[in-house]
Amino acid sequence: MEKKEVQHQVHLDGAIGLLTGDLTESATRAGLDNQFQRWIEDLKDANNPAFHQAWWSTCKP
Repeated sequence: MEKKEVQHQVHLDGAIGLLTGDLTESATRAGLDNQFQRWIEDLKDANNPAFHQAWWSTCKP
């Protein structure tokens, strides 16, 4: 499959998941993801390399 086809399939799968799943749970999860993203961006803006490094080291599998 070409990259473009794969991207379209991922978007379709996501849309199907939203339409057939629990919309409240999906909205909550999206809101939480957005909150984490804003928090990470705030940390980057604060230019705190020690904390940034510690945060990402905990995220690695």
